[in-house]
Amino acid sequence: MLTAIRKRFTANAETVQPGRLFDPRSRMIYALILLWLAVCLCIFAFTSFTIGTSAFPTMFLCLCWVAGCGLLARRYRMERTALLLEAFAIPAIIGGMGLVSIIAIAAISGPFVDSALVQIDARLGFNWLALYNFHADRPWLIRISYLVYWSFSFQTILVPFMLWLWRRDEMIWRYIAAFALALIPTILIFPFVPAEGAYNYFNLPLDGLDNAQWKFAPYIEGLRNGTIRDMTRASAGLIAVPSFHAAAGVLFLWAAAGIPIIRWPMIALNIAMIFTALVIGAHYLTDIIAGVSVALIAIRLAPSLLGETSDAHVRETQLKLTAI
Repeated sequence: MLTAIRKRFTANAETVQPGRLFDPRSRMIYALILLWLAVCLCIFAFTSFTIGTSAFPTMFLCLCWVAGCGLLARRYRMERTALLLEAFAIPAIIGGMGLVSIIAIAAISGPFVDSALVQIDARLGFNWLALYNFHADRPWLIRISYLVYWSFSFQTILVPFMLWLWRRDEMIWRYIAAFALALIPTILIFPFVPAEGAYNYFNLPLDGLDNAQWKFAPYIEGLRNGTIRDMTRASAGLIAVPSFHAAAGVLFLWAAAGIPIIRWPMIALNIAMIFTALVIGAHYLTDIIAGVSVALIAIRLAPSLLGETSDAHVRETQLKLTAI
């Protein structure tokens, strides 16, 4: 069957006049990816960081292959197929490079600032321990919160697919651009305001807890003192400020707001996901506010990365939010 598919594709390719390789809106995104990839390669070339398993590089290469197939599909006039492949692969590629960058930059991060974050929360009238105790007394709430919090992974697949299915092509590229523009400042801010996490700061028992995001401190300290250099040993969830879960929640509900069938479920799910980041993600309220702010700025700047006019994008976003 695969041979037949290949022969059919080859036959079609011979009859189609080749077109453009890149969508004009994607050129700056691909340029950003290439620059970021060069930075990641330099990290491995000039530092002692390693990857102790072949799973991560294999998955990353597969994502690059999918994106490459998208470019090839566009070359042979299969625009819809190209857009679907890129919509799935590009955010994941950006996320993979972001993971490498986060772990590497944690090694040069400053002292933990949990005390300052708790003080800011107190001034805002928020008590993290009170919220934790409320959850701890209700195991059912913890279980539900887990599912909501980890919907992040599911939504990274659902949102691009739904945008593609409903032919929101412009929004796909805006979503990808905003995703990158939210992740980059999140990474750059992180080393100046690292936190050990609320569970560590308040000395709460970690016995039986398998959520690595509740254990920021050991990973960050290991990266600082050089005892951890295998990136597969470090946690992905090292960043407290800004919360990328909160930023992603805003991006997901913004991207899905124009699709009537999923608009309200996605708004409800992502508001809940942002809230669960407080206890399940061990975030302070300050982290959440910072993450939401980063996402709003990224949404505002996304058209610039795509070469679009910001005014038109702002008007469209205002109309969308008004409809909500």
